[in-house]
Amino acid sequence: FRVDESRFLTDQLAVLAPIFLALTAATPTFRGRLVDTDVRWAAISQAVDDRTPAERHADGTPVPPGAEQPELAGAGVRRFAKSRYASISHFIYDCPVARLRGERNPILALNDLECEVDEEIAAQLRAAGLDEALTQHIAYNFSRDPLVLFRERIAASDAEQTEHFESLQSTNWNSVRWKPPPAMGSPIGWRTEFRPMEVQLTDFENAAFTNVVMLLTRAILSFDLDLLVPVSRVDENMRRAHARDAVSTQKFYFRKHLVNPAALRAAADGERAPRDEDSPATPGCTQFQRSLDVEEMSLAEVLNGKGDYFPGLLPIVGAYIDSISASASVRAEVHRYMKLIGMRASGLLQTSAQWQRHFITSHADYLSDSVVSPAIARDLMVAAHEVGVGKRPCKEVLGTNKIEPILPVDAWDVKLESSRVDGTTRCQLLRQYMARPAFMTRLKAETHDQSLPDVVDDRKVTRQPCLFTG
Repeated sequence: FRVDESRFLTDQLAVLAPIFLALTAATPTFRGRLVDTDVRWAAISQAVDDRTPAERHADGTPVPPGAEQPELAGAGVRRFAKSRYASISHFIYDCPVARLRGERNPILALNDLECEVDEEIAAQLRAAGLDEALTQHIAYNFSRDPLVLFRERIAASDAEQTEHFESLQSTNWNSVRWKPPPAMGSPIGWRTEFRPMEVQLTDFENAAFTNVVMLLTRAILSFDLDLLVPVSRVDENMRRAHARDAVSTQKFYFRKHLVNPAALRAAADGERAPRDEDSPATPGCTQFQRSLDVEEMSLAEVLNGKGDYFPGLLPIVGAYIDSISASASVRAEVHRYMKLIGMRASGLLQTSAQWQRHFITSHADYLSDSVVSPAIARDLMVAAHEVGVGKRPCKEVLGTNKIEPILPVDAWDVKLESSRVDGTTRCQLLRQYMARPAFMTRLKAETHDQSLPDVVDDRKVTRQPCLFTG
């Protein structure tokens, strides 16, 4: 993505994070116990929470004498409202229309949570001309100490590599992560990492959620959609996504209208909405405050639509597929994905967490005491494996989608051989590998020997003496 696109999508996907966390819920047990939540997010957040007691202190509470630790960032007493592993605390998009007009970025008004920053870093960034939204984001990441440093990388050049930046960036695990290119001159662009979803029982489900999220990002950019709500509402949605059966029992704060009023008026008049031509990711942000209208919706409403004013995320994906004139086969596959997700959002299909919970509580050995005994755990793992490889039907989760068997009969019981192959076999394998075009291309690049052939003729190589039989 371009830098503006990546920042814009980071914010939009942050709103979707709790929605897809609830939809992919797959963690009803911890350490042999059934719990009253369905997802793993809060447990991991607590597991990596390294805040000192002073860093946890409430607003206005005096810092205990002697609590300062000079070797830590903020002397170990700067208050942090969240663990390193948490939902986002702020949006980072800088509205280009407001910037060109010299107006305040309206997105900042939605950053209504306490956001700890390193003020010294923030001052340096402002002095360098960075916009306020990105200044807050980087100063927020730099307000904590890095968790990992590699001795051999300490002297890395900041002008050429992002090693030191990533030592801070990569140890702040938010629900969505904005990722700059890895190094100067890298062909990799600006990225947005969507991190809330849980692993599903089958490859089909994983493919469904991955593809629908990807298509949503394209639809958001193509249709100039705007999903933003106050960050405090995103936080509340993350809390609700943890509830048992959140997919069918909880409601989530969401925008009633995803298109700004200027675009709607232009469309009604058959005209093109005004747009900053230099940025394909400009959701009419100067109109944002007038178009912000949030209400609580069920996941079925968020995904499938509500009334005559909210189309639903899945129909938007369908409209995007229509707009790009996708082939019939692509349409059919995307339709299967959307049908699965839509039925899950409506409660017609179970989440993985619901399926696991039902399996455990209906097991003959379960004593209604929340204990998942070793026998129950083993049977659950066997059943989950069989569902995943297509050996066990699971209409409760998959509906009419059939998983074709992906392993030969009893393949998981075949032991991996660790004995060494004989010299002749090894030589034959190496010769076959050397005959690959990719091997010779890399060898030429590494040796700078352009006289080497592009492809080694395996028929000729096999007649040469083997050098690997020692």
